Amino acid sequence: KARGDAEIMADAFDWDNADELLDVGSGPATYPIALCRRFSNLRATIFDLPATIALTECYVREAGLTSRIRLISGDYRVNEIPGSYDVVFLSNIIHGESFEVNQRLMVNLSCVLKPGGSVIVKDHILDSARINPPVGALFSLLMLLTTQAGRCYAFEEVEAWMSAAGLAHIRQIDLPAPLNSSLVIATKEEHATNSC
Repeated sequence: KARGDAEIMADAFDWDNADELLDVGSGPATYPIALCRRFSNLRATIFDLPATIALTECYVREAGLTSRIRLISGDYRVNEIPGSYDVVFLSNIIHGESFEVNQRLMVNLSCVLKPGGSVIVKDHILDSARINPPVGALFSLLMLLTTQAGRCYAFEEVEAWMSAAGLAHIRQIDLPAPLNSSLVIATKEEHATNSC
């Protein structure tokens, strides 16, 4: 399923000026592999837990992209993410974390984002009443029952994290059926200076 998502996401965002992608919590590298294959100028960095990175390496090697996809092991909850990027991508990360962890993460991601760069969050994004879309609301209930702090978040909550992290031009793009998730995209102003 993620392969289809990757193609749709590639069409939903303008990648022409993106040379460096950071994918946090990438798992099997589905998105970086698909995007690097489609956009010859793109190089990717994957930041994930050490045990996961060991598996990710196999997928990247099989794809023949070891020269364009860099792997860094770490825990985004506690470790600093090195580098500087044009695009930072989070797929299905925020629903597993508390409001506070997501808020801190967004600040950290803004710090490694180049001026003019974008953060893309892909997840179930709820309306302000947190009951639509129904799939997201049901998934949120599952997260509340099976995790310590996870749930799905409303656009206004994601927007608040991004604004507090100094990001602007925040917008939501609902992915077409049969996909049931959305993208929330924000941009770091060209004149922004890091206070990290």
